[in-house]
Amino acid sequence: MKLYLLLFLALGFKTAFASNEVMVGLATKDLTPSVDSMIPLGGYGGPERREWLNFFTKKPFWRMFKPNKGSLDSIRSKVMFIHRQDTNQKLLFISLDVIGVTKEMHRDLMAKLKNLGFTPETVIISGTHTHSGPGALANNPVWEIMAMDRFQSQFYNQFLDHIIESVKEAMNNRENSELYTLTFPTENLIRNRRGGDRPLYPDANVMLVRSINGNWTGGMINFAVHGTAHGAGNLMFSSDVPGAIEKSMQDLLNEKNSLLRVQDEAKFLFINGAEGDVAPRGNYIDLGKSFASQASKFWDEMKPLLPEWTVIQKEIDLGKPKIALSKCAEQKWIPKNINIGIKRWISSKTIIGQIHFQNLWFLTWPGEATTELGMKLREDARNNGAHNAWVLGLSNDHLAYFVTPEEFDKGGYEACTNFFGAQGGIKILEAHKKLSID
Repeated sequence: MKLYLLLFLALGFKTAFASNEVMVGLATKDLTPSVDSMIPLGGYGGPERREWLNFFTKKPFWRMFKPNKGSLDSIRSKVMFIHRQDTNQKLLFISLDVIGVTKEMHRDLMAKLKNLGFTPETVIISGTHTHSGPGALANNPVWEIMAMDRFQSQFYNQFLDHIIESVKEAMNNRENSELYTLTFPTENLIRNRRGGDRPLYPDANVMLVRSINGNWTGGMINFAVHGTAHGAGNLMFSSDVPGAIEKSMQDLLNEKNSLLRVQDEAKFLFINGAEGDVAPRGNYIDLGKSFASQASKFWDEMKPLLPEWTVIQKEIDLGKPKIALSKCAEQKWIPKNINIGIKRWISSKTIIGQIHFQNLWFLTWPGEATTELGMKLREDARNNGAHNAWVLGLSNDHLAYFVTPEEFDKGGYEACTNFFGAQGGIKILEAHKKLSID
């Protein structure tokens, strides 16, 4: 009788597991440039990193920014590949330790990914927004001058080739797995840098992957924070806060796997949220450890995620891009109608996408949304049928900052580095709302 009971329980467990089973592959690849490459860091445009009056040089190209002095930790490509074999549905998440993924980089990567069977709506490519990642990756004068330095085609092509290698590795590593999600509140990790009693996005999100053997193989983190723990004076490559969070979450899963005597290292990728006005608190390593510790406290609240999803995508027009000079200075005498037009270099069109795992929605944002915009996007999604919504910021494009009309009127850094004025963020909210209803 006991043998039959054990057999019944085992079969019941297998059936329950299979209903939630999907193929998942994870991979990471080191992309850190060497000191000899002289590649500068990208992210800060202030005087600490500038190389002034460098018109005559024996260097292979003229630089606006100082070259790197090494690395504090690795710059990486991190990949999660999800494949449902019965329907041949695929999802691909790529997280890169860069300031942002431009429309051109997304286009060039998609050209390579198409040969691997991916379509644009099934791929999310995000920059973690570390301000200590590599520069020289943006073939656009606006970004070159602002914070990235002159575009280097050879370095760029090698960088993209290594990313594709990491995608292939994730595809080869796929194994039968279960997906789980965990949403939890965080404390004392971030602050709103616009000051006062400005709101902060309340939650962190984690997708966890467990193999059919029971070991945790890694997952994806969605959290809103600027990768600015290292100041502008830093000239060492670093994945900054996003990388520290990834590392601490990997350590957490490795610790749990040690009880199962699993030797494989867990792998995580970080996708930022609505971090336009969000700054980190304190040391980046301590912040990463605190994030994992807080996640661990809510571990028992994780929920299984059925591997059933739909994807939708849409191109939208945000209008003529420009920089409003009146928002870039405190002087009241600058007329509001004096703008710098940049439509020659910045496209008015961009892509937004949604992935619906039943009532859990992933919503992309092509740049840096402020907290209030992110909270409004989540609220709209919930009103349209989602129980939970993740804002995937800096994904598939990088069009700088997006602010609310009230934030634009007040001016400041985020309003200055805003290409689509008071209504840019509203247009994205409305487009997402229409996309989810349609």
